[in-house]
Amino acid sequence: MLGEAGQADDPWKHPGPSQTIDQRTVLALHDAAHDHLATYGRLRDAGELKDRILEDWPMSAWRTNVMRSIDACLSGAQTGDPALARAIRQDRTYRIDAASDRRDELLNHASDGQVQRTASRWLRSIDHAPTLVDLVSELAGEGELLAKRAQRVRNGVVHGTPPSPEAVASVMDFSRFRVFRALWYAMEAATSGRPMRDLLDEDRQQRLAEARALARGVSLRAQWRARGGEAVDGVS
Repeated sequence: MLGEAGQADDPWKHPGPSQTIDQRTVLALHDAAHDHLATYGRLRDAGELKDRILEDWPMSAWRTNVMRSIDACLSGAQTGDPALARAIRQDRTYRIDAASDRRDELLNHASDGQVQRTASRWLRSIDHAPTLVDLVSELAGEGELLAKRAQRVRNGVVHGTPPSPEAVASVMDFSRFRVFRALWYAMEAATSGRPMRDLLDEDRQQRLAEARALARGVSLRAQWRARGGEAVDGVS
């Protein structure tokens, strides 16, 4: 199903009515794959998996926005400061700790004031707990709204009330996140021999521990250092 979704979700296709239909098909295939993964994982139902995956959304969206902020700043640094670009981003891997260390340099390369203000908040949140707490709260609300909108779009597709191209496009990234995150848990369960629910519970406990530390003012970067890890992210 995900293979079929990938064929329909082809970025090289020209936009038009047929692409809109394909995107609706992609959403339907994502939903079907998600539901099968819930059955594979022996969860109570697809709704339980949907709710558990939604818990991952805020921090996943945070990482995406940090990487986008780095990209936005580096787009002005590629010719003027290639060493900065190499220090922070190599191929498809981002060194978030280096971005935090060199935040002022990155922001100085922002193309305009709006980009600088937006990127500043995301980059500051790496090493500033209160900023990250605010962002995570905003992203959690965004995730809930996207989940409700995705459900309305899905109902329209299933019941023959085609949603608009704009509505379909607005939930596509969220739909991809949901199904591929579920697939990741299923693959981890298969390779580790552990129940999918245990993996979901383990990640939940880590998120709760991070949230408690953030509430005490311990930045995410400080938590990474305490665990002996390096803040590195790759593009999926």
